Amino acid sequence: MKTSQKGIDLIKKFEGCSLTAYKCPAGVLTIGFGHVGNIRAGSKITMEQAEKLLREDLPRYEAQVDKYDYIYHWTQNEYDALVSFAYNIGSINQLTQNGLRSKSEIANKMLLYINTYKGTPLEGLKRRREAERALYLSQDYNTDAKEYKTVEDVCRGIWAGDFGTPWSESDDLYKYFQKLINEGVGK
Repeated sequence: MKTSQKGIDLIKKFEGCSLTAYKCPAGVLTIGFGHVGNIRAGSKITMEQAEKLLREDLPRYEAQVDKYDYIYHWTQNEYDALVSFAYNIGSINQLTQNGLRSKSEIANKMLLYINTYKGTPLEGLKRRREAERALYLSQDYNTDAKEYKTVEDVCRGIWAGDFGTPWSESDDLYKYFQKLINEGVGK
């Protein structure tokens, strides 16, 4: 599995972007969207370089989540939320208790990771954990599911709450529904 655009957007939102190197609260030189390592004080990059660094960094954190997939069989939303968590913390080992916690325990424990390295709660980390947890717990839009082959099937899924509510033109469900209509599926 790979991090979806939804997950990348979540990381970007909470990491922010600095095109000039700075020291994060932990005292580590950082640049771009939270990129660390091999950075010199005063370094500058472009937005394109920041995007590239983010994409290059993702596999390291995806590997943290991938190693537990055989236990949890992550949904895309769970995966994205946990990659964002790992991107910020460095690992999900403690969060999952090395694969021993249930999915609901993981969701609840996420909210505990709101302190700086000095132990002080940080409002920004609290907001990030709440957003990651909300994504983790949100229902995936199962646009590849075999049971959704026609517009009628999608309507039944909406009625049954399979996709969650509400939905708007920016939602994956809306885009999938439009695709079905445009392709004339179910005619």
